[in-house]
Amino acid sequence: WTRTSGTLNGGSSVLRIGGNVSGTGGIFTAGTGTVEYNRNGAQTCAVVIYNNLTLSGSAAKTFATTTPTVNGVLSLEGTAIVTVASGVITYGPSATLQYNKPAAYTATTEEWPATFSGTGGVRIVNTGAIKLGAVKNVANNFSMATGASVNLGTFTHTAGTLSIGGSTVVAGTWGSTSSVATNKNNTYFAATTGMISVTNGTCALPVITTQPTPQTICANT
Repeated sequence: WTRTSGTLNGGSSVLRIGGNVSGTGGIFTAGTGTVEYNRNGAQTCAVVIYNNLTLSGSAAKTFATTTPTVNGVLSLEGTAIVTVASGVITYGPSATLQYNKPAAYTATTEEWPATFSGTGGVRIVNTGAIKLGAVKNVANNFSMATGASVNLGTFTHTAGTLSIGGSTVVAGTWGSTSSVATNKNNTYFAATTGMISVTNGTCALPVITTQPTPQTICANT
């Protein structure tokens, strides 16, 4: 993609780029589409405003000079990593940060700021465990699909809500059995002392047709 002049309208399409972006001329209109940088190797990427942005393949995907903006979903895939020469990726109010990693990966401040405020939240959708090397706050939902997991390190993180395996869980602290969290789960949380403090949760009310024996009716997943 050589940027010289004119307008490139992304529309609702998927634009896959396997080479480097050069130049800074012209206008890119993101529309509702997706741009994917998919080379198995390093790439220089355009510093523009994206709707959905997918970084796949391998090696560093570098945004030179200043910060790109993602208004939709930033999906990190393969073994690709983000490098922003000056600053970090910025997000629109409805943005989502997605990790679709098949192998273990350590999240960086390039793509995951200390507070992620996008209403789409942060989601882990593949089997690669995502390690957090610093305290993170997810203002909205933090979700892990079936088979996904997170390494919370030694930190206490926060989230508005937490979903694991497709279900939104109760509020409180969550972590592995190696932590002092109230709610412990070794399937989704690596064996570390880290925890995530969840502000809001759900608890389904039971339908009682006959008087039951005493039991717990609101429990963690």
